[in-house]
Amino acid sequence: MALAHEEYRFLVAKGLAGANRLMDLTGSGVYQASATTVDQYKANNITQESGVNVHECDRCGQAQSHNRTIDTLVNVGAFDNSDVVASNDAATWRAQFTEDDLTLPPNLQGGRD
Repeated sequence: MALAHEEYRFLVAKGLAGANRLMDLTGSGVYQASATTVDQYKANNITQESGVNVHECDRCGQAQSHNRTIDTLVNVGAFDNSDVVASNDAATWRAQFTEDDLTLPPNLQGGRD
């Protein structure tokens, strides 16, 4: 089933906001530099969120939520291994989402209404 343009934009914005929340939580976007597949990308999110640098009160499932969004983006063809390979730091990680919707601010924290 093809998505309407606004549905697609909503999903991309949700992906960007989730990535930004994880970068804020973990203090870095560099941890994705070694990932080459979507599965590695998602595993890195889980590992970083459960790391020693994140207070136990802040481990609230941001990685799992973002990973579900990534699964949806993969299913609609908006995210794949090439996006993972290109995510080497915060700027390039954000670019994987903003390239799909140039109206998104790179530091988006919420979704589209």
